[in-house]
Amino acid sequence: MRKANKCLAGLLTAASILAVLPTAASAAAPDHIVINQIYGGGGKGDTPFSHSFIELYNPTSADISLENYKITYSSNRENSKGKHNGSTWQSDGSVKVEELALTGTIKANSSFLVRCEAEPESMAVFTLESFDMEWEQVIDNDQSVEIYLYNGEERIDAISTRVTDFQNVGEGDAPATTDISKQKSLRRTNFSDTDNNAADFSLLVWNDLPEENKQEFINANAPHSSADGEWTENKEVSGGETEDPEEPQKPTQDSMLKTEGFENDNAVALKKLGSYVTGVSNKDGGVAEIVSYDSVNNNAWVVNGATGKLDIISLVNV
Repeated sequence: MRKANKCLAGLLTAASILAVLPTAASAAAPDHIVINQIYGGGGKGDTPFSHSFIELYNPTSADISLENYKITYSSNRENSKGKHNGSTWQSDGSVKVEELALTGTIKANSSFLVRCEAEPESMAVFTLESFDMEWEQVIDNDQSVEIYLYNGEERIDAISTRVTDFQNVGEGDAPATTDISKQKSLRRTNFSDTDNNAADFSLLVWNDLPEENKQEFINANAPHSSADGEWTENKEVSGGETEDPEEPQKPTQDSMLKTEGFENDNAVALKKLGSYVTGVSNKDGGVAEIVSYDSVNNNAWVVNGATGKLDIISLVNV
C-alpha cells in the first residue's frame, strides 16, 4: 500500500507542455533506420512507463529486414556500494557492452519497439503492451548510457548521454546531458537526423501531465511498435501530403447541456477542483477500477489495475 500524492491540473502550465511537444520539421528524414526514442527507468519507483524501451524508426518507403542488425548497450555509471541498476560497469574499471541481435522486419515509415526490463513500481502513464522484441536488459536512467545500432559491422546510428567519460559516437554532442532522469525520455524531433544528437533529440517530461494536455502529449510522443502502422508525422517531414479524415466535432459542455427536454437554465455548473493521474488503460481493462471515499480521513481509495496496488489519494484540500 502506498500513499499517492494528488496531481492538480494546474501543476504544469500549458507553456511547459508545449515546450516538449513536437514542433514542425526542420530537416528531412534520413534514408536509413534510426534510433527514434529511448527511455530508461533504471529499476526505480514511480516511473511513467511500465518498461524501459528502445524505439527504432524506418523513414524509408520500403520494409527493411533486421536479420543482420543488432543493438548494443552500455552504461559506465559506477557506485562504490555496488552497481546501479542498468549499469554495465565492472569492478576492474571496464564497461561491459550488452548486445541484442534483432529479428523480424521494420516496416516502411513505421517503428520497431524493443521492450526492455519492466519497471517494478511504475505509475503507468503509458503501459507498453505492444512491442516487437523483448530484451531483459535494465536501461540506466542516468547520464551514462551509450546505445549503438549496427547493420553487420557497420554503425548505422548511435546515441550517447554520457557526461562522465563522454565519447563522441559520431553523432555530435550528447543530448540534454544535465537533465535526463527516470521521468524523462529522449526522442528524435520529427525523425530528423543531422548526425548531431544535441540538436536532433528533444527531452520529453512524462510525469505530472496536466489533464487538458495529457492525452495530446501521449498520442504525439508515445513509442510505437509495428502494430501501430505508419507514423503520419513522417509524411509531413518527407514533404508528402496527406488528407486527414474529417473528425467528428467533439461535443462542448454547452452543447451537451442542450439535450432534449433539458435546457441550460436548469443546468448545474461543475467546477474542476483537481485531478489524479492513475495511468492509461490497456487491453486487459481499466486502471482506476474501484473508487471508495473515506469520510473519516477524507481520502479516496482507488484500486489501480495497472500496478496491482491500492492508491490512497488525499482530498483534504479539495
